[in-house]
Amino acid sequence: MKNITNLIYAIIVFGAASTSYAATISYQGTISPPFSSGIGSGSTGGQSWVDGDGATDFWSTVTGSVGGDSWIEGIAEETDFWSFAVGPGGTSLDIWALRDDESSGLDTVFSIYSGITTADESEFSSFDDSGEVINFGGIAFSEFADDQIPNNEGPFGDPAIYNMAFDEGIYTIAIGGFASDGEGPFSYELSIGTPGTAPVPIPGAFLFFATGLLGFVSVRKCK
Repeated sequence: MKNITNLIYAIIVFGAASTSYAATISYQGTISPPFSSGIGSGSTGGQSWVDGDGATDFWSTVTGSVGGDSWIEGIAEETDFWSFAVGPGGTSLDIWALRDDESSGLDTVFSIYSGITTADESEFSSFDDSGEVINFGGIAFSEFADDQIPNNEGPFGDPAIYNMAFDEGIYTIAIGGFASDGEGPFSYELSIGTPGTAPVPIPGAFLFFATGLLGFVSVRKCK
């Protein structure tokens, strides 16, 4: 009888401990309107929003740090979550992330979801057994980005989406490491801007070729 009582007590204590240590997904913050007074601002769900009125070349940048394999392994505490909101009528945006140190081993990726979540960290899962990025915590997957921006200094590219259309609503960005060279933490910069603001660096090989070609043309002109 005593053993049964102890077992029940242990289960109760363990359950209470598990509950007390359960952590919900924590957002780093809200990415505010990147777009200066030329775009306008308002309120959707208590957060700032932007409307697409045709202005360009405005963006906002936030910073953070993540684990080297946090996104692919679904480690919420080493993945950063940011929210942003889009106002009535929707808009199109560029979203991109750059590692702070171009030579670092961070393989940055991010996924975008409709809505925000208060789910437990254990519910974060980036993709299913078939390799498809999935919904989690009551929010719906919209887009995934990885290696769109070439990086001349490191082993991996940086993620970006270009001119993506967003309906009115609140969105979540989950950013982390995919298959990085090292455990981290690694620092990054995440930006949201009007279409045309995301960088598209020219690959090093092309720069080398272009430089050589210019030199050849110069020599021909001198002759």
